[in-house]
Amino acid sequence: MNLLPQANGKRRVLIVDDEGDIRDLVSRLLEQEGIIPLTAPDGKSALQQLRSAAPDALIVDIRLPDLDGMEVMRQAKFHSRLSTASTGPCCFSAWAGAHYSVRC
Repeated sequence: MNLLPQANGKRRVLIVDDEGDIRDLVSRLLEQEGIIPLTAPDGKSALQQLRSAAPDALIVDIRLPDLDGMEVMRQAKFHSRLSTASTGPCCFSAWAGAHYSVRC
Protein backbone atom coordinates (compact mmCIF):
# COMPACT_ATOMS: atom_id res chain seq x y z
CA MET A 1 0.00 0.00 0.00
CA ASN A 2 1.42 3.40 -0.97
CA LEU A 3 0.75 5.91 1.77
CA LEU A 4 2.80 8.75 0.28
CA PRO A 5 1.70 10.95 -2.60
CA GLN A 6 3.77 10.50 -5.74
CA ALA A 7 5.31 13.30 -7.75
CA ASN A 8 6.23 12.18 -11.26
CA GLY A 9 6.17 8.59 -10.02
CA LYS A 10 8.96 9.22 -7.50
CA ARG A 11 8.29 9.46 -3.80
CA ARG A 12 10.88 11.37 -1.77
CA VAL A 13 11.25 11.46 1.99
CA LEU A 14 13.51 13.85 3.89
CA ILE A 15 15.26 12.21 6.85
CA VAL A 16 16.59 14.66 9.44
CA ASP A 17 18.93 13.33 12.12
CA ASP A 18 22.27 14.48 13.46
CA GLU A 19 23.53 10.88 13.66
CA GLY A 20 24.82 9.66 10.31
CA ASP A 21 24.26 6.00 11.15
CA ILE A 22 20.57 6.64 11.75
CA ARG A 23 20.23 8.60 8.50
CA ASP A 24 21.95 5.77 6.62
CA LEU A 25 19.79 3.06 8.20
CA VAL A 26 16.50 4.85 7.51
CA SER A 27 17.69 5.70 3.98
CA ARG A 28 18.40 2.04 3.22
CA LEU A 29 15.02 0.95 4.58
CA LEU A 30 13.22 3.51 2.44
CA GLU A 31 15.23 2.59 -0.66
CA GLN A 32 14.12 -1.04 -0.20
CA GLU A 33 10.54 0.24 -0.49
CA GLY A 34 11.29 2.19 -3.67
CA ILE A 35 11.38 5.57 -1.95
CA ILE A 36 14.08 8.14 -2.67
CA PRO A 37 15.66 9.26 0.61
CA LEU A 38 16.91 12.81 1.06
CA THR A 39 18.97 13.55 4.15
CA ALA A 40 19.87 16.47 6.37
CA PRO A 41 22.12 16.45 9.47
CA ASP A 42 20.43 19.39 11.20
CA GLY A 43 17.39 21.62 11.19
CA LYS A 44 18.81 24.43 9.06
CA SER A 45 19.88 21.98 6.36
CA ALA A 46 16.45 20.38 6.54
CA LEU A 47 14.73 23.70 5.91
CA GLN A 48 16.98 24.30 2.89
CA GLN A 49 16.09 20.83 1.55
CA LEU A 50 12.38 21.51 2.13
CA ARG A 51 12.63 24.60 -0.04
CA SER A 52 14.82 23.17 -2.79
CA ALA A 53 13.82 19.50 -3.04
CA ALA A 54 10.14 19.63 -2.01
CA PRO A 55 9.98 16.16 -0.44
CA ASP A 56 6.71 14.24 -0.17
CA ALA A 57 7.16 13.46 3.53
CA LEU A 58 9.41 14.24 6.47
CA ILE A 59 10.98 12.06 9.16
CA VAL A 60 12.69 14.19 11.79
CA ASP A 61 14.55 13.59 15.03
CA ILE A 62 13.23 15.73 17.86
CA ARG A 63 16.64 16.63 19.29
CA LEU A 64 18.81 18.34 16.71
CA PRO A 65 21.96 20.42 17.32
CA ASP A 66 20.56 23.70 16.01
CA LEU A 67 16.77 23.78 15.67
CA ASP A 68 14.32 21.72 17.66
CA GLY A 69 12.77 19.01 15.46
CA MET A 70 9.34 20.32 16.37
CA GLU A 71 10.28 23.71 14.92
CA VAL A 72 11.40 22.03 11.70
CA MET A 73 7.99 20.35 11.46
CA ARG A 74 6.17 23.63 12.20
CA GLN A 75 8.05 25.35 9.40
CA ALA A 76 7.42 22.38 7.09
CA LYS A 77 3.71 23.20 7.22
CA PHE A 78 4.41 26.25 5.08
CA HIS A 79 5.78 24.19 2.18
CA SER A 80 3.04 23.38 -0.30
CA ARG A 81 3.64 19.66 -0.88
CA LEU A 82 3.84 18.85 2.84
CA SER A 83 1.02 21.18 3.84
CA THR A 84 -1.41 19.46 1.45
CA ALA A 85 -0.15 15.89 1.85
CA SER A 86 -2.41 13.36 3.50
CA THR A 87 0.62 11.97 5.34
CA GLY A 88 1.96 14.26 8.03
CA PRO A 89 5.47 14.52 9.39
CA CYS A 90 6.83 11.70 11.49
CA CYS A 91 8.99 12.46 14.49
CA PHE A 92 11.29 10.15 16.37
CA SER A 93 13.86 10.33 19.12
CA ALA A 94 15.82 8.02 21.38
CA TRP A 95 15.28 10.68 24.04
CA ALA A 96 11.68 9.81 24.79
CA GLY A 97 9.50 11.52 27.31
CA ALA A 98 5.85 12.34 27.83
CA HIS A 99 6.50 16.01 27.02
CA TYR A 100 7.65 15.17 23.47
CA SER A 101 5.03 12.47 22.97
CA VAL A 102 2.26 14.93 23.67
CA ARG A 103 3.80 17.53 21.36
CA CYS A 104 4.00 15.06 18.47
